[in-house]
Formats: sequence, C-alpha cells, structure tokens
Amino acid sequence: MKNYSINLGKDISKNLPEPKRELLLIVPGTVIAGFDLKGITSEDMVINEETKDIDITLPHAKLI
Repeated sequence: MKNYSINLGKDISKNLPEPKRELLLIVPGTVIAGFDLKGITSEDMVINEETKDIDITLPHAKLI
C-alpha cells in the first residue's frame, strides 16, 4: 500500500489499496447561485384560472 498525503493546512493521510487510485476530497466552501428572472416571458408561464395555479419554467441556475 502507498500512503497518499494532501496538505491543506492539516495533514490528511489515507492508505489506499494499490489497485484503487481514487480519492474523495471534501473541501468546505460556499457556492452562491441564482436565477436571472429578467429572462422570464409570458411563454414561460402557464396560468390555470380554475385551480388558481401558475406554473413557471425557470431558467437554469448560474453561479453568481
């Protein structure tokens, strides 16, 4: 077995079996994403008067 080490301010050492060379690295952080609602048109909305429901197709979220 080989010993793999990553230094992110802390010593993170894991023994990985030789045939498996994968490592899951979890790093704390914050991602801010949102929708640009300016691009929504009336074609993106379906209004049901009977049930008083509005279905809105939102654009894909983007990183801000």
